Amino acid sequence: MTMCKQKGFLLLLWVIMLSVLPLSTFAQEKLNKKVSVNVKQASVESVLSSVKKQTGLSFVYNAELAKSWPKISLNETNRPASEVLDRIVALIGCSY
Repeated sequence: MTMCKQKGFLLLLWVIMLSVLPLSTFAQEKLNKKVSVNVKQASVESVLSSVKKQTGLSFVYNAELAKSWPKISLNETNRPASEVLDRIVALIGCSY
């Protein structure tokens, strides 16, 4: 690879890194946002919808698999979204 091509590749790599880094920081800010979820025997989908409304986070999951998830009860007040999500996935035996 010529020096010019190497510099061009490094510049492209740098631009990609700079464009991805803010997304990572943005997502982390959303995961640190405080949320409150107080439900009894609710569907996971409805709980995730509540978290989405409070944080702006988006969730992707298999709808067929979601049908097999148990109803959950949570009483979380003013907790970081990441902790609430950890609790949810522990209750249904999944991961993110």
